Amino acid sequence: MGFGTIVGQVMFIIIIMIFVANALIQYNLNSTAYNEAKTANTKINSQLEKSKLEILSIDSFGSDPQSINVTVKNTGEYKLDPDLIDLYINNSKISRASVTVNIITDIINPDLIDSGETFQVINNNLGNGTHYISIVDEYSAKDSDIITIG
Repeated sequence: MGFGTIVGQVMFIIIIMIFVANALIQYNLNSTAYNEAKTANTKINSQLEKSKLEILSIDSFGSDPQSINVTVKNTGEYKLDPDLIDLYINNSKISRASVTVNIITDIINPDLIDSGETFQVINNNLGNGTHYISIVDEYSAKDSDIITIG
């Protein structure tokens, strides 16, 4: 009987050690995943804070359907690629094929929208009515405004 008790106690201690080791491994994995997610979130927030747009004006011209010319300033710190600028009209994304982006003040880097430079976003298919216009850059920074046509 004494030997069975000793074996039982040893088995109990081994089971407890396995349980504690498993708990420590799980804690370490969760801590690592949390820290990596926190780092990624900080990086994304930093990009959003450094990327800013400001709509300076929205003009309409032409007849029904009308064209709009949105003048925008890059007030953030990042250089923007004009091919990655998105136009949303009434919360619907407009195909990049039907949007023209022209850099107005292209001073520093040719074919990039540097900080402080302005650009135009032109769309040629807008009907009469009140429209919610949003311009979004490649870092998801956006500015919005409303225009009434007709």
